[in-house]
Amino acid sequence: MWFSHAQPDDRRLVLAESAIDALSYAALFPDTEDQTRYASLGGKASARQMALVEATIAKLPAGAEIVAAFDADDAGRKLVDVIRQAVASVARRAGRTDLAFKAQLPAKGGKDWNQVLQDARLMVG
Repeated sequence: MWFSHAQPDDRRLVLAESAIDALSYAALFPDTEDQTRYASLGGKASARQMALVEATIAKLPAGAEIVAAFDADDAGRKLVDVIRQAVASVARRAGRTDLAFKAQLPAKGGKDWNQVLQDARLMVG
């Protein structure tokens, strides 16, 4: 599991399948306020990784948003459900109603965020 820098005032957590996808997502959707942290699961999420994800979500400040930014395939959609359940679990255990969940997958099936970034650069360059 990979985590980017983390600041106490981060208001957003973006989860991706790989570190390069998380960094590509950051390049595609920059946070001008620098209040987003990024993490990757390295593919299928283990129980230990999910415990880390839930602990990270629990520490986010009020009104935080969790973004599941996985690949546009069956595995990515399954991970979206896993993260959705993790957010719901944290909200239930901690009595938090302030957490926002969002799924954002590449528009084209079979793509990941690094491919989307590369395609965008080819179109510009």
